[in-house]
This record gives sequence, structure tokens and C-alpha cells, in this order.
Amino acid sequence: MKDPRREYEAALADFAQPGGRWNAKGRLTYWGKAAGLTAEEIIADARAAGVIDRDSDIRRGWADARPKGDRPNTNYTPRATKPKPPPTFPSYVRDLIGDIGKAKTATAEDVRRLSPYWWPAHANPALAQTAPFLRLFDPADVLHVFRDDAPAAGKPGANLMPCRDWLEIVEDGGKLPGDLIVPNPFTGADGETADGRKSYIAQSCLARFPFVVVEFDQMPLAFQFAFWRGLLSTSPLAPKVAAVVFSGGKSLHGLIHAGCATLAEWRTVQGRLRGLLAADPDPAFKADEQAMRPRTGTRLPGVPRFSNGNRQELLYLNPYATRPRPQETAHTRPAAQTDKDAPQGDGRATGRNFAATCDCVPMLRPPQ
Repeated sequence: MKDPRREYEAALADFAQPGGRWNAKGRLTYWGKAAGLTAEEIIADARAAGVIDRDSDIRRGWADARPKGDRPNTNYTPRATKPKPPPTFPSYVRDLIGDIGKAKTATAEDVRRLSPYWWPAHANPALAQTAPFLRLFDPADVLHVFRDDAPAAGKPGANLMPCRDWLEIVEDGGKLPGDLIVPNPFTGADGETADGRKSYIAQSCLARFPFVVVEFDQMPLAFQFAFWRGLLSTSPLAPKVAAVVFSGGKSLHGLIHAGCATLAEWRTVQGRLRGLLAADPDPAFKADEQAMRPRTGTRLPGVPRFSNGNRQELLYLNPYATRPRPQETAHTRPAAQTDKDAPQGDGRATGRNFAATCDCVPMLRPPQ
């Protein structure tokens, strides 16, 4: 076994050379600690040898040293620096709104006209609007539906169920227990909140992160119509917009598809969207950053608001934001697939996306 004192003196000699090496500093603090020296004693020896490095670096190296046997960690890791924030574009929202005079006359029809699909009038708005909206999710996605005026804890089988079960309620003419839905699915298992309490809807319970909610709470409604009209007709983000829903109050809720498997990936996408949509210094043209959180609820279309009875209306729906177009994959087969096709199961049971276009939305928008 190596002699810690001898190794310490050798490291000190190396460290005292002109331009003393970082790895020598790591060896110095490791073997010094292994020999029973304090950080201050090592600093004194370094000063006597003519070393000019900062005392704080030597103290940090001593604190990080974990002597075990005779194998020191000779790699010195400098203090981590914060990553650079994503670039911001403060005028982006205003540019999409366009001419203020024309924006004042924008209406819901301007957004509805841009939707790839439409939904005919129906005696049951939930069947016409809520069902197509829910088909943006996988059938097995566990979704939390809750009331805006009386939010409740997640209860499996009550307000926390797979998408296929919510669809069954809607298609059978039943009533949903809320007017808001968390668009990022949960696992269905319990977890812990930040303060250690058990919960089924804690952030730790999220299974994946397909969406970011975009809402402008302080922007006049006509300007919101103009913003979404501009984004859906000119912005490169347009193909990522899965839905736009009128809240029945003073705002529109947009779902932008992120398609992330982890929270870290989702935060990267969210940061870029914040740089585009929440960078204006004027709150009237700034997206609500509180709404752009992983567990934020968004409005369920076709469902009345429990607070005032106003109808929440679906204005835009694009199922291809979350899945490829059928013609792009209809004749593509996995390389390992044999000539004999496997029997196709029920998508509602397996957890796959609702693949058929006619099952996603009622029909194509007729020509204008």
C-alpha cells in the first residue's frame, strides 16, 4: 500500500512547479487528507512551496476528497456553470398578431377556418368536440379531469382514469366530473409531492410529456384570435399545434405538441417556447408562464364551465400534430416483420394511438 505522506510530498513537489497541474492539486488534497492533514495545513505547505493558487480551491478539493485505499481521484472538476438561457424574441407575439387595427376585428371564425378538420353541429357538444379532442391522446394515457372552481386530489376511478374510459363516458352520454384536463398523462401510481405527501397527481407521477399549454390571460380576446390566426397561417410552429380551445371566458388555450419522454426534455422545449411567446415586456403580449407548467390544466372543449355555465368550444384540431399522417406509414413495415401479418388488436386495449383518421375526427373540412 502506498504511503500517504510520501505521496503527499510528491504531489506537493509537482504542484509547486511553474503552472502547477490541476491533477497535482487533486492528488495533493487527496493524499494530504489521507495523511491526516487539515485543509489549512495543506494551504500552509503550498504557500511555503511558492504555490499561488487560491486557498478556496484547495479547501474545496480537500472537502471533496474521499480517501479509500491507495487510489486517489486525480481529476479536478471545476465548479459547474449555469447553462446559457435560450434566446428570446420579444417581438414575436406582436409580429404574429400583425396590424393592430385589423387585429381588433379578429374573431373565432378566423381560427376555426384554419383547422384541418371540422365537427358538425350536434345535439351533444361533448360527442362532437370532447371525443375528437380526447383522441389526441393514447387510449391508455391516464388523464386527470377536474373542476376549475373546486379542484380535487387525484382519485383513481373518479377523476383519474385512462383516456379510453373518459371516451366511453362521453360516447355513452355521461357527464364528466370537471371542465379542465391535465394534458400530460400520469402513471396511475402514487408518488410524493415536494413536501413529502402521497399523491396520484404529483409531478413525480407524470408518465410522459406530450404537450405545453399556451395561454394569454391578459391579452384582449380579439388579439388572441389574431395571434392564433397568425401562428397557424405563418409560423413554423403551426404543425405542432394540436388544438385551440375557447375557455368560455376571456382566453384561448392552445396545446403545442412537445412529444417528450422525460421532464428534462420537456423543459428544453418549454424554455424555447417561453423565449418566443413569453418574452414581451408588456404583460398584455406575454404568454402566461404559470400555464406553461407540466401539470397545468387546459380547457376541455364541449364541456360547460362549472363556474358560469359557458360552453368551452373547440376552435382548431390537428391530430397529425401528435402522429404521422396515415399515408406516410400505411405501407411501411418493420424490417423484422414476416410475410405473415400479425393480427391487429384493438387500439383502445393496447394503448396505441387511435390510428384511423375517421376515428380521430368526424370528417375533413369541406372546401371553402
